[in-house]
Amino acid sequence: MKNKILLAIIALMCLLPFLVEAQEVELKAVKPKGASNFGFVDKNGTSVIPFKYRFALDFSEGLAAITVGGRFGFIDKNEKLVIPNKYFNIGKFSEGLAPVQSIVGTKVKWSYIDKKGDEIIPTKYDVAGIFSEGFAPVMLFEKLAPRCGFINKNGDEVIPLIYNDVHLFSEGLAPVMLNKKWGFIDKSGKEVIPFNYDGCIGNFRGGLALVMLNKKWGYIDKNGNEVIPFIYDDPTYNFWDARATDFLKGSYGFVGDIEVAKSQFITENTFNRNRNFFFEGLVLVKLNKKWGYVDNNGNEVIPLKYDEAAIFSEGLAAVKLDKKWGYIDKNGNEVVTLKYDEAENIFFEGLVRVNLNKKWGYLDNTGNEVIPLKYDEAVIFSEGLAAVKLNKKWGYIDKNGNEVIPLKYERAENFMNGRSRVRLNGKWIIIDVKDNNLGDIDSSEE
Repeated sequence: MKNKILLAIIALMCLLPFLVEAQEVELKAVKPKGASNFGFVDKNGTSVIPFKYRFALDFSEGLAAITVGGRFGFIDKNEKLVIPNKYFNIGKFSEGLAPVQSIVGTKVKWSYIDKKGDEIIPTKYDVAGIFSEGFAPVMLFEKLAPRCGFINKNGDEVIPLIYNDVHLFSEGLAPVMLNKKWGFIDKSGKEVIPFNYDGCIGNFRGGLALVMLNKKWGYIDKNGNEVIPFIYDDPTYNFWDARATDFLKGSYGFVGDIEVAKSQFITENTFNRNRNFFFEGLVLVKLNKKWGYVDNNGNEVIPLKYDEAAIFSEGLAAVKLDKKWGYIDKNGNEVVTLKYDEAENIFFEGLVRVNLNKKWGYLDNTGNEVIPLKYDEAVIFSEGLAAVKLNKKWGYIDKNGNEVIPLKYERAENFMNGRSRVRLNGKWIIIDVKDNNLGDIDSSEE
């Protein structure tokens, strides 16, 4: 029994990082804070598909994995179930194929299907990842030891299963681990960058890769040259590449009041988990417990002096010093005074939430306080409106701070396609943006 549990844990640790590797997200799977179900939002945070699925992954190539009745299938953007819910586990579609997990005899194995649900690559592997640049990482276990390699879209093992761990191909190279050391190979399997590194997060992005040497982190180029020196501590896993240990802790992350799918392995704030990549030309680095920013040439653009920091969004980044949050621009100028108790990292529809003395309000992307800090609770803007709470009642405001729907509800959610769920007198109802009651919600949907 212990060996079976250990095998399952090892499989999770190896599987999770490349089931949902970073891609251009079409619609993101999210779950409102405190809710039971997932739905989908667009890149502006606007709700697009209702929060009704027990589990979901982001849309990819027009389809999204969801659970119905405890099994995985795929829906399209019209919410039609296009691939039946019959799988035990599932990955995203990439390059026309998706990995799926089924029972073969007494064992659980992975195969690949196309968008019609037809099996293209037979059920064989203990772990199977998504395709990237024509290759997918796969794994078999021998005596609890993983053997990793790559297959092509015909199912041929084009790079032998000889490695302890692998990541996806990106920019022609893939990070692989052999004898506890990381290096990089090309698509022929040739060693391009030697196995010198103690750790590796993700793969090449913009010509750079984040690797560890002698317990310090830095960036190398595709020739193995050190571009950003190995002097930095504790890089934060981005949310696509975080390891299974984060997943096994059962932790979640939040974007505003939206909780991101557990399968995406978030441990703290979603976008902070992305801070080992470059956003708007800068990347966060940490040294001696202080955060700052460097450019892709390794130049320290903003000094490492902050206790906490976030990625740049619309030209501003939230930073924390002496227990207070504010915002800086890409020159390091303090645009918003560091005075807030909480500050959101990402702008939604041009506004960001801040909190001071337990009251919430909103700033615009120039740092102006456009909606006063007077609310007990507030959520992100969606379709031009935000739900806010004052004196134990919820309502909606517009981007000018005008109260467009009275604060009279016991609960209120984000608008989606012109409709929202609210609770009044203990009953959930649907309203439109003019506060018209469109009908009750069956109690089974609460």
